[in-house]
Amino acid sequence: MTECKQEVKSDFYKKKRLEVKFSGEQLSSDGGILLARQAEEKVKIIQGMTERISDTQEQHKIRHSMEQLIQQRVLQIASGYEDAIDSNQMRKDPILKIACK
Repeated sequence: MTECKQEVKSDFYKKKRLEVKFSGEQLSSDGGILLARQAEEKVKIIQGMTERISDTQEQHKIRHSMEQLIQQRVLQIASGYEDAIDSNQMRKDPILKIACK
């Protein structure tokens, strides 16, 4: 098997240094989510969507912001998980957790 030494660095995750290495271990098969997240950080489509959707729910009962919900859904669709039923399983994916603020 060919060893890949290329590293992918991101600039959206400021809490800790984020380094993607292709080491052969499989923690997630959805590494493309990070690239989609980095592109989103530059074009801000999700932010624009969030600003145009009014949230009439009682805010003290809300656990996740509208932006977080839209971000998760868009990134899942971009990764090929079109069905909302995948959300429960995907919430455990370490890459998706990093990509969603």
